[in-house]
Amino acid sequence: MSGAKNGIVPRQPRLKMRTLSAFSERRLRLRRVFKMKTAIRCVVSGRVQGVYFRSSTREQARQLGITGWAKNLPDGTVEVLACGTSEALHTLQHWLQRGSAMAHVFAVQCQSAPASLAPSDDFLVL
Repeated sequence: MSGAKNGIVPRQPRLKMRTLSAFSERRLRLRRVFKMKTAIRCVVSGRVQGVYFRSSTREQARQLGITGWAKNLPDGTVEVLACGTSEALHTLQHWLQRGSAMAHVFAVQCQSAPASLAPSDDFLVL
């Protein structure tokens, strides 16, 4: 027993506890800074119109905490603008390649986009 005198183990000093709320608030602020949001714009081609693709994309995006929109384009493709953390965007991009149950996705072309283009509070179907 190192540090023991007469068979008695010394007690470890207690750590001073900050108020949990102040500590938690600072931690959350730091977490938000390091989880910077980015945006991507994807064009999905294939059988993606009339098969609930945009609605399914909205469900996936909301589950991932992504904001943005999905809209049909005149050429039969669907355009998706998504804003979120890079991990969430990667997951959504992978889902876009599979699509909804009735969709048949042929290609997904994505590029970075300004995050300011996406709505800040929801994912919309346009």
